Amino acid sequence: MTRSDALVIAGVLLALVLVRLVAPSMYALACELAFLIGVICVLESARNLRAFVADDYPFVLALALGWVAVLRVLHTAAYPSIALLTGASPSLQEEFELVAGVMLAAGMLLAPFAIGRRLNLGLLIALQAFATSFLIAAILWWHVLPSAGTDEGKTPFGTVVGLAVGAALVAAALLTYRRRHSLTRPFFAAIEIALGTAAVGALLETLLNEQDVTHILAVAFVALIYVAVTRNGLAWPTEMMVATLKQDEHEARRQRAQVQQELERSEARYRSLFEDSPVAMWEEDHTAVMTHISDLVVTARIGDLPAYLLGHPQEYNRCIALTRVRDVNWAAVQLFGASSREELIARADELYLSSSRSGLSSFWAALLAGEPSVEFDETTVTLAGQRLYLLETCTVAPGHEESFDRVYVADVDVTARREAEEQLRATLKATVAAFGASTLLRDPYTAGHQRRVAELALGIVAELGWDSAAAETVGTAALLHDIGKTVVPSEILALPRKLTELEMELVRGHARAGADIVAGIDFGKTDIAAVIAQHHERLDGSGYPAGLAGDEILPEARIIAVADVVEAMLSHRPYRPALPLEQVLAEIETGAGSRYDAAACEAAVRLFRKKGFAFSE
Repeated sequence: MTRSDALVIAGVLLALVLVRLVAPSMYALACELAFLIGVICVLESARNLRAFVADDYPFVLALALGWVAVLRVLHTAAYPSIALLTGASPSLQEEFELVAGVMLAAGMLLAPFAIGRRLNLGLLIALQAFATSFLIAAILWWHVLPSAGTDEGKTPFGTVVGLAVGAALVAAALLTYRRRHSLTRPFFAAIEIALGTAAVGALLETLLNEQDVTHILAVAFVALIYVAVTRNGLAWPTEMMVATLKQDEHEARRQRAQVQQELERSEARYRSLFEDSPVAMWEEDHTAVMTHISDLVVTARIGDLPAYLLGHPQEYNRCIALTRVRDVNWAAVQLFGASSREELIARADELYLSSSRSGLSSFWAALLAGEPSVEFDETTVTLAGQRLYLLETCTVAPGHEESFDRVYVADVDVTARREAEEQLRATLKATVAAFGASTLLRDPYTAGHQRRVAELALGIVAELGWDSAAAETVGTAALLHDIGKTVVPSEILALPRKLTELEMELVRGHARAGADIVAGIDFGKTDIAAVIAQHHERLDGSGYPAGLAGDEILPEARIIAVADVVEAMLSHRPYRPALPLEQVLAEIETGAGSRYDAAACEAAVRLFRKKGFAFSE
């Protein structure tokens, strides 16, 4: 409590004493009015205070005082001189005053438990409202409460209740004292003084029947409560709030500094890896590119970005122009044949070829989908025009996933590997050609048959949308699928009649023989020998040589099986003429899904009926 607070309270009390001396009949009403004005001030202060403090103690104090004020208003209305209540009398006055004391004591006992919100505030309000309403009803309608006896003479009940109220107020003071560490010094001091004042007033009115003093003490009580609440609301909570804000700000600064340090360390690690890496590294800014692509996807309603950029080279070139190279390492300078970093950055646009659109387009599409890193094959050139094959990895630096202003691109030179693969592929083609030449010398019909089967098989593969690697496997296996017939006597192959069972067994052996012939050749990842061995297998298990069925047969072998059957039926044989196209297509349509692969049959039918497929001469 400050000096000014004490002077205000003393002035109010002195004014009430002067009213008692000048106009005794108005003294009680003046005290009641001062009490009610004080309660209103306490309630308003407590309402404002709740925005600052972490517990409900001040609010519970004000709430208890508010219910007391309701009862004191009724107490005032029960004065015979005012007579606002039916049956207004000193006895009715005393009943309301008694209940006000009881409610005040209960509220003061509960208030200390509101520290740390150990009470449910809503439940407390409901209970106090119910208790107050019940007691008011009991007084007004049932008159069940005996008089306190201060004006009409003491009664044992009134004395016991008055002593109990005083004891409860003393207990509330002790509870508050035990929680003094949770309260600010002015709040604690004012509450203790207020509780002591209320206890003294209750005891005086009960034991000495001294209402003049207790009126003054009641006003002093509410004044001290007001000082406690407002001092707590204007001083300590503000300081607490400022301290909390300062603490939050300090913690935020600390976290920002920690994040900044982590970013700097991460940046340093990236920079070290970037500079010292033996792999060619680029640091690029894709902000403008991603902005343009995002707008393009929305305005043009693009579903497949790579396909769109492949079909719109001008948009791809614009994206390349929007890509800004920030830095390159020395390994990149050496790889692309530049004399300096500055030259490589200035001439970076010269390195992009139209054939490389799919890789970068897939990278931009992945960034839009939220993927931070993408790996793809890239074809480019050095500044001198020498072709390079690269394995390129593009990664968005951590913390830049939304701006795309820091993208690291790693280029691994795989030119030697790609050239070796192409050399191997050329060797394999030469090997296949050599096999074809040897077959042609021994059996021209078989050599032409293999070539035509390969043509149709590649058409089916294209119709099904298989990739180039799968198409290459099917084409190679188709060109060699009957190579095993070189071990079958040519006299049997040229017989102008239906073969006997023994002769058929010799012919059926060509599938396994062909697999054995090519088994020693390295065709890379694909087992061409297995495809050749299975090209006469059927889905229902009726084929040869192993009687495989369903998914046991390789997809490539299923394609060649359909192409083989179609070509054989369309070609002249020594023992029968060529069959009409529609009869051939009807045959594979009948067996689709049971003996032959359904998708391959459908693709073959589309090729002949809708696309006019024809074998080359």
